[in-house]
Amino acid sequence: MMAKIHTVALNTKGSPDWYKRLFAWIMAHGNAKYEEEIADRKRVLFAELHGNVLEIGSGTGPNLSYYPSDIHWIGIEPNPFMHPYLQQEAERLGLAGLFHSTRARSWSIS
Repeated sequence: MMAKIHTVALNTKGSPDWYKRLFAWIMAHGNAKYEEEIADRKRVLFAELHGNVLEIGSGTGPNLSYYPSDIHWIGIEPNPFMHPYLQQEAERLGLAGLFHSTRARSWSIS
């Protein structure tokens, strides 16, 4: 099991909330065919990861199931509307209680 999961919401300017919310929903519900087609490639790419892993643009969590169990994963996702989907995916994978969401300016990595 991963040691800890973090997500960081950066200040996102320019896109209205309705767009960010819609994009998060589409990524969570409309990406299944793509994920099915790319699954074998992700398994190969992610199999050798160890230690600390920083995923920039973690989205709705489609990569979580591919990471080896011995990593410390940190996800940076600027769209706060992705976070509930990411947390749901983490819980589905048995990573519940390890999820932490914060604003970038107040986040400490120590």
